[in-house]
Amino acid sequence: MRIIHLSASDKGGAFKMADKLVKHQNASGLIAHHAIFTGNLSNIEVTGINFLDKIYKFCLHAFEKFIFLFYEKSKDKRFKFSFGYPGVSIKVLKKITEGFDIIHIHWINKGFININDLYQLNKPIVWTTHDIWIATGGCHLTMGCNHFEKECGNCLYLKRPYPNDLSFDLFKIKKQVVSNLNVAFVAPSVWMFNNLKNSPITQSKYLHNIPNGIDTSIFKNIDLLRNEVFTIGFVAANLNDENKALFRLANAINLLVSNFLGIKVKLILIGEKKENFKFNFNCAIEQVSFVKNEHEMVNYYNQMDLLAVTSTLETLPTNIIEAGCCGTPSIAFNVGGISDVISSENGILIEAFDESEFSKSLHYLTKNAMDREEISSFMKQKFSLKNVSEAYLKVYNSF
Repeated sequence: MRIIHLSASDKGGAFKMADKLVKHQNASGLIAHHAIFTGNLSNIEVTGINFLDKIYKFCLHAFEKFIFLFYEKSKDKRFKFSFGYPGVSIKVLKKITEGFDIIHIHWINKGFININDLYQLNKPIVWTTHDIWIATGGCHLTMGCNHFEKECGNCLYLKRPYPNDLSFDLFKIKKQVVSNLNVAFVAPSVWMFNNLKNSPITQSKYLHNIPNGIDTSIFKNIDLLRNEVFTIGFVAANLNDENKALFRLANAINLLVSNFLGIKVKLILIGEKKENFKFNFNCAIEQVSFVKNEHEMVNYYNQMDLLAVTSTLETLPTNIIEAGCCGTPSIAFNVGGISDVISSENGILIEAFDESEFSKSLHYLTKNAMDREEISSFMKQKFSLKNVSEAYLKVYNSF
């Protein structure tokens, strides 16, 4: 069996999961290839000339975002809504997928693929929904909106929402396209699975729930000398991302320090800080803008006494799984698919968005350390890449 995995970028959680899966599948005897549209690891040729390819790919994405300028509610919504077009020519798309039995989609936005062209490939498709985009009229995260359960419209991402707005039109297009595809959708979390089941776009197709997997030979507990100061970790590609909501952690830590005198904590922020924060932390901070590789990330996870996740919405946060395999417990708000990855065995779930309770849970873990070996063992068994790969093989064989 030959599987082609499609990713629009060489960054982000979708790419990381796809790359791990490809490597494991090849090691286990399948023939898998990862086609990457943009980034340093890009291996998709359009013109055959490298610098022209880069310009062409940039223009495809820029064209979509230029059109969206006339619709977007605000600048911060620009990259949180996608049309599903333009895209490379169908000729290029057929060349990429030629000779493969299964097309496995992880991410096709950023100007990579015109969704209208998918049916012309005439091959079985497995589509991992790393976000909810395929089930909506354009947004990647619904942020509590349930319009997609009918037909979208009145979209909160648009400056002039109304019943038959852009999201309504795109929803109709997707519904028509998907109805003609031989496709199985894979949701990484139960929350996402239920969303797919509730959307008229995806509900009539084969739906599966397979979590993202982790290379447990890399992400593991290391016997380090623990810090005397309680160390909290926070991980985000963009520390200023409004969805990651770092301000909630700042509020919780400040409550912790003010309500429990003598408590000393250190915060490790891993991710790029694109602008100054509009809030303050009452604790020591170490900021790491760039992590060279997974082995370095493992060392950071092992330095943490806990990982804090304060997001407004998450599909299935890989950092919680990675941290857990390293023996690090997590605290997070119970939103989206987070309940799939946090239980009493590896951390604490907090009612959204109770910062006071979050602070109390931080204090509890400063006094009651969880067994790191037990956490690591539990998470490795639940999220091993081997189990995930075997589950995907069953989906491939179902066509």
